[in-house]
Parts: sequence; structure tokens; C-alpha cells
Amino acid sequence: MATKLFPKNDSTTEPVAYLPLPTSLVNSTVSIGGLLSTTQGSSSHAQIIPTAAGPATRFSFIRVSPPLTAGVTISSTVTLNVRGAENSMSANIGARVEVYRVNAATGTLSAQLLTTPNFGTEFGTSESANNWTSAITSTAFNRGDRILVAFGFTDTGGTQASGFTGTLWEDGAAGATGDSWISFTETLTFETPGSAPAGTTVYLTNTASDISTADNDLTADFSRGSGSTTATRNPGAGPVSATQFQTTGTNVRWYTGQLSAVTLTGRVEAHLWSTAGANLSALYAIKVFKRDTGGTETDIAYGVCAQVHSGAAYIGNVGADAVIYAAISDSVSLADGDRLGFIVYTDDYYSGNHTNSSDTLSYSGTSGGAAGDTYVIFNQTLSAFTPASYIPRPRVYPQLLAQ
Repeated sequence: MATKLFPKNDSTTEPVAYLPLPTSLVNSTVSIGGLLSTTQGSSSHAQIIPTAAGPATRFSFIRVSPPLTAGVTISSTVTLNVRGAENSMSANIGARVEVYRVNAATGTLSAQLLTTPNFGTEFGTSESANNWTSAITSTAFNRGDRILVAFGFTDTGGTQASGFTGTLWEDGAAGATGDSWISFTETLTFETPGSAPAGTTVYLTNTASDISTADNDLTADFSRGSGSTTATRNPGAGPVSATQFQTTGTNVRWYTGQLSAVTLTGRVEAHLWSTAGANLSALYAIKVFKRDTGGTETDIAYGVCAQVHSGAAYIGNVGADAVIYAAISDSVSLADGDRLGFIVYTDDYYSGNHTNSSDTLSYSGTSGGAAGDTYVIFNQTLSAFTPASYIPRPRVYPQLLAQ
């Protein structure tokens, strides 16, 4: 059965779109942070974007789905319906939509997937439905992956001219203003937006781990730490790649103790007590990985800060709880003795580059809602693995008989 997804102006139920996005998707007025939902809207939202001297593509809003609950290969025809208009026929713009896979394990975006991303006909000066179909590059999505869709406009009917505006509408009722959507031929199922994991909480502490790597290796435990401490990093002026936090100049990471066998699926929710100092263009990210008993490490989840501080999505300059919503990539099996590991990063804010200032992560706190309250919640129950004790058995030798 086909799955229709509606872009919604909602950054509270599932605020997951604060990814460090390609510059091709970001302009100064693009709306980022909303949800792709299977539920039709009822109250339309308009986004007005200035045109640019063409050829150019400008995006009005970028929306992201919740994590998929099952893997699926998307390969069949996609149908698009975009409600849009231009304020003058001299603008020479028409609808464009781009679709991406967001990898649950790494947070990276695929290449743009639609074969025909443009409607091909110029907008009118009154809002109307622009409906077309497109083939899509066959792409395997894992459980936990998300779908990112960017809605905007590009050159149509001539070269795009600056000094005008294009308007797109979303979140409206069927057949009315704002009835924009994208329909996939495949049946897609998603986690309930905003649902919290129901399993074990793991706290990042300041206790040394029994694992030894080139990093400063600390313990992630089932109980809180003994006192708040900090890791810091100043990666310099952006754009920057995701940059690992450090203690005393050395990259820091955390490992659990050995865990009992368990299969991990679904939600992961991280809470990072964080401060960006003078830098209001920083996002924090966390990577969750599996370490098997042979020492092989495999990434299984990646998430970017989606918490809003003082009306903005970046980390503020006052210590606060930065929330990250992520999901396990597919189903991950841990055998007895395997561990989970965590690395925390600072990165560019989606619409602004990191400034040359220091970011701080506070962890190993003793109480909730205060400095050092940094932890990760899983959807399953985790428990410590205790290897069976080995008790040597005495070897009995027959008495040597005299010859």
C-alpha cells in the first residue's frame, strides 16, 4: 500500500532536522525542524523565500520523517504534490523537491534520489497544486533510517530573476491551501513521533574504563557519576567536521562494562548537559557503537542535538540539557561480553558555521537536571555480563608402584 507523507510545521513533536546539512539545501530563510507525517494537516503554513539570480535552487522547508520501524527498498515511482506560487511571472520559478536517505548509524545523507525533482512548469501568481511523478534511485533503507525531503523552487520558464519571491505552502487540509505531500509506492512504517525509549539508562561517568585505546577511555555505567566534570573542544571557525570532545587535550570516549546478550532495536535518546560559551552556532552529536569481545567496533546509531534553547535550535551559552533523538540502525545483536561505546561531538549549526570559541560537555553528575546530567536511554533492558568462574579440578595420578 502506498504511503503518503505530509510536511508539517512542527519542531516540537519530533525535532530531528537540525542536521549539519549540505550548503545546497540551506539558505537564510529556509524552515528547518519540521516533521514528515503520515497525518494530514489542518492549518496551512506558508514559507516565503526570495528568488536569486539564476540558475539557482532555493528551498522553502526541509522536513524529516521519524525512524523507520522496518527496513525497505524504495525503488518505485514517487508522486509529488506541491502547493506554490510566485509573486510575479518575471520570477521564472517552479517547484522542486529533493529526497534523501538519512543513515541511522552515521547521520549522513545519501545523494539526491529523485530522477525528476522539478515540476517543469512555472508557478502562477496564485497558489495552486503542482503535481507530478518521478522515478527514484533504488535505495535500501534500514530500520532506524529516516527520509529527508526538501521542498523548494528552481528555474522554470526562463532564467530565475532576483528581486522576487516564491511561496510554498504545507500542513493544509486535503484539496485546500497547504495540501503538499509526497507519496511513495512502498508501504512505510515509522516510530511514533516523540515516543521515548522504555529501557535502561546509561550514564557517562568520569571513572576510567578497563578498555584501553588511544583516547581517554571512561566508563558508561548504570548509575550516576561521583561529581560533575567537563570535556571541552574548540574546533575553530567553521565550516568544521564533527569534532570529538577532549579532556586535557586527548579525545574522550565512554564504554560500558561487558553486557549480557541482547538485541537492540528502535529508539535511543541522549541527554547532554552542554554549554557553547560565546558560540551560538554549535550543534552537539553523539555516536553509539558496539564493541565485540574481539575489539571490533561497529557504529549503530548517530544523532544530532534537536533541543531548542532560547528560541533557537543551537546549543546556548547557559548550561542546559541538549536532547538527541536517534534510532538503532536495523537490529543489532550483542553477544555475552560485548559492550556499547559513546563518542560526543561538536559541529556546525545547520544554517551557520561554528565560531572560534570553546564548547563544553558536562558529565558524571550526581543528580538529574543539574550540571553533569549526561546520559543515554535505550529501548531494551541492559544488564551486566558476569563470566562464569573457573574452578580448577585436581588431577589425580595413580600411585607409582615399586618395581
